[in-house]
Amino acid sequence: MAETAQPIKPTPLVQPAQPGAPAAASVPQSTKQPFPKKRRGWIMAVLGIFLLLALFYLANTVVPRVLLYFSQASNAPGEFSLGNSYVFGSPLVAQANGQDKIRVTAFLLDDKGRGVPGRQIELAVKAKKGGESVLPQIKAVQALSDNFGRVVFELVSTVEGQFVAAASISGLEFPQAVTLTFR
Repeated sequence: MAETAQPIKPTPLVQPAQPGAPAAASVPQSTKQPFPKKRRGWIMAVLGIFLLLALFYLANTVVPRVLLYFSQASNAPGEFSLGNSYVFGSPLVAQANGQDKIRVTAFLLDDKGRGVPGRQIELAVKAKKGGESVLPQIKAVQALSDNFGRVVFELVSTVEGQFVAAASISGLEFPQAVTLTFR
């Protein structure tokens, strides 16, 4: 016959008072957890709300200040790093109808990646293969760099072809150029 295990009963820390013995200070025994399940749920909910509010505060106050610091203009006006500066176009393909525009944006940055304001950027366009005699028209939307180091140009063309747009400052070309297509 197999014996069944009997549950072990906890022994109380303080023995119950014997009849007729002086009353001793008794320590209440509690088998309950520090917080009942209902209270634990409320405590977790309040803690969760507190954490969400803390994250909201950080996201709306601390993070924008950090981003603003890193995106502000350089303290030394005029110093720039062509290695950090870049050019891109959007869209890269447009209709050669004289109306569809391709926007070329260049960012002039310093060695810390911050924009260099107040500098004149030039944009030059040449045919990629060298056959087209008519080049796209360039309109400087914003030729002086702003606090982010950004300059913006728009190009339109009535002639189909592929063209290369290169930005430069004081005769120094940006490290990359953008290939644009008018169809």
